[in-house]
Amino acid sequence: MAAAAVGSVARGDSNLWSDVDVVVVAEDLPARAPDRAAVLVADAPPSLQPVGSTPEEFCRAGERRDLLERSGVEEGVVLVGEAFFALVARAQPR
Repeated sequence: MAAAAVGSVARGDSNLWSDVDVVVVAEDLPARAPDRAAVLVADAPPSLQPVGSTPEEFCRAGERRDLLERSGVEEGVVLVGEAFFALVARAQPR
C-alpha cells in the first residue's frame, strides 16, 4: 500500500476550509467506484478526500500524464510507500 497527501495540504497553502486530498494505491480495491469510495471513506473524518487506485491503474494514469497521479509523485507528501512512489517517479516519461 502507498498513500500521499496532495493538493493544498501538500503544497502548504491549505486553510481552515481545505479538505485533505489523499492518493491511495492498494491491491484488491473494489472494482466499482461506489464500492471503492465506501471502503476508502469508512471511518475517515469528513474532511478527508481519498482517491484510490490499484498499482496498475496508478501506473497507467502516469502513462497518460494524469494530473492526480502526477501530483502524488511530484508534489505529494508521502504518508506510506516511499519506495512505490520513487519507482513510479523514475519510470515516468520526462
